[in-house]
Amino acid sequence: MLIPWAFFQYKRIGQFVLSPDLGYDMTNHTVKFIEAAPERYADLKEILIENRTVKLRTRHDTYNCVATSIPEMLKLRGYKYSDLCKELGEMNFAVIRLEPLLYLNSVLRSFVTFFKPTWYGRLFGIRSAVTSGGFILKTIALVYASFHLCCMLVFLTVPVFKLLKTRWTAFFTWTSELSFIYLLVLTTGISQAFVECGENARYKTSVEPLVICVACWILIKFATVFFSRNKKPAFIGQ
Repeated sequence: MLIPWAFFQYKRIGQFVLSPDLGYDMTNHTVKFIEAAPERYADLKEILIENRTVKLRTRHDTYNCVATSIPEMLKLRGYKYSDLCKELGEMNFAVIRLEPLLYLNSVLRSFVTFFKPTWYGRLFGIRSAVTSGGFILKTIALVYASFHLCCMLVFLTVPVFKLLKTRWTAFFTWTSELSFIYLLVLTTGISQAFVECGENARYKTSVEPLVICVACWILIKFATVFFSRNKKPAFIGQ
């Protein structure tokens, strides 16, 4: 299914990719060390560095500064958007070849960010709600963030305990369905981390309900077994 779609993109824009935005998205990684870009991309590099400086001054991070750079780049090169993304992709792969460790460090950070609540990052509402919202908004934001982090912690730690065969996970059987869910979530997280840096809800919203449902199911199973084991037996005739 994915290969035919990538082939369709290749016939349409000349790139064997799932999304024509690949070059755009990967720039969120490479903009941190874009100075390594070869000289033939000097004009694009200069625009990215200028916008990165502005972002660092106003937001203290570099996420999505490529968005503010796109209009200047299109005007400078006279490209269509798809052509510019192709050019950015070629530039990104050149930068990654020169600075693979910096890229992998950025990928690791992005992978960790994937498991935070969807709207926890700087781009969306929870952080701003907690810092500047009213009492009700702050309460809702904090409850959501706490609940999500609790579910994510359960989701990520239970397989480890299950592999170690601890008594804490003896209350449920590992199934092929669970294996598929974990594989899907981890594959999504890893793919997102390699392609794009920073929080991006597009990749998470499809798997986040699975994480929460599995975590709640595990907690309910654990609570049921725990309370049934600790329930005192009733006396005969009572």
